[in-house]
Amino acid sequence: MRTANWMGRPELGLEHKTLNAIIMPGSHDAGLYLVSASGSLVTKALKPEVFITQNLNIWDQLRAGSRFFDLRVAECGTGILSSELRLVHAFEPPLMRGAGFFGKFGERIETVLYQVRQFMGSEEAKTGGVNKEVVILRFAHLTDSVRNKLISLIPSFLQYAQQETHGKSEIGQEQPTQYKAYMKRALRFCPFSLMPNFLRYAQREEYDKIGMGKEKPVKYIPGMRRDLRFCSPAPINLAQCPLRLLQGKVLVVIEGLIPSEEVSLASRGIFVYKRYTAGPPTVRTISQLGKQGFSRLGLHVCGYFSNTLAFEQLKTSQLKMLQQHTAEHPPDSDHLCQVYWTHTDNSLLSQGVRQNSVSILADLDQASTETAIDQLIRAGGGSPNIILLDFISPQRSEQVIKHNLPISPRRYEMPTTLV
Repeated sequence: MRTANWMGRPELGLEHKTLNAIIMPGSHDAGLYLVSASGSLVTKALKPEVFITQNLNIWDQLRAGSRFFDLRVAECGTGILSSELRLVHAFEPPLMRGAGFFGKFGERIETVLYQVRQFMGSEEAKTGGVNKEVVILRFAHLTDSVRNKLISLIPSFLQYAQQETHGKSEIGQEQPTQYKAYMKRALRFCPFSLMPNFLRYAQREEYDKIGMGKEKPVKYIPGMRRDLRFCSPAPINLAQCPLRLLQGKVLVVIEGLIPSEEVSLASRGIFVYKRYTAGPPTVRTISQLGKQGFSRLGLHVCGYFSNTLAFEQLKTSQLKMLQQHTAEHPPDSDHLCQVYWTHTDNSLLSQGVRQNSVSILADLDQASTETAIDQLIRAGGGSPNIILLDFISPQRSEQVIKHNLPISPRRYEMPTTLV
């Protein structure tokens, strides 16, 4: 099955559904497909495998079908008085509280946003010439300083005035731009008139290698304007939003926004993210004052991490959560339900995420028989909306995507070619 444009596939019939009526694969700690730095001296002694949660970069995770990205960002020092924003996988062992940042840094946030932007503008994301994919970027576990920097940074990457086009290889296949965070590009290929845009969007970009190894610069087409943001004049409930309004857009949700920010940032394409709590929602924004029937604005998500390395305990814990959600909430719920299908060992003696996830990955890779996710959804009485995975791949994503079919996925084989 082709997973790069699965949301537009006609056999799934998603176009007339709302966000809370579909199920999508998600990438747990999406930016930790590489380790670039350590958060403390203690962390340097630990092997990178303890923190690596993905083996594909963001571009390839998107191609593999992931549509929900768990992004945790922190400031990584690059000098005495300088720092940059990077994705991070970190935890604080009980016996080491206050000892410093215990974790490792992954990819730069600019590279993540750039790869999302490039994918959404690529032909691979289109169905019948139209991009119908919806990508959710969830930023959580942020300091106030990091959150403010992200609010300033994100719109400039998702809204841009000129369109980049990749070169064609000798056989005519489009070559995605590759990134190496440590490379600084020379400007010898860049015309002076384009230099400001080059510096803004492609400062750390590695050119495609074509033909006899010659470098080919990114081309800019003046006058072309694209905006991948989903903007709203006022905050809205994203879970109940029709997919037809979200197609081709990137939903940005950030944890910890204050009420005044929720109002002002919705028009810029940034919404609040909150963990779902039972009971009537509180008044979150100025726009709700004096109104009847308050709703949860932005994106609220229920679900919890099982914190176990035993596959059977993981299945039991996540099934209990899904059954509770199904029993207590109608299909048109005002929030999304998330399943954590992961084994992350937050201990100093961890063998690494991949080693801990052997049982999960082996189960997902058996395409010919019923998987534990199939059993979870059948026993849970309904489908979750997000299933977070480590080491996402097209084959593993398909085990989630197939549950959007209007008939039983066990009696239907997804076509391998685009309709």
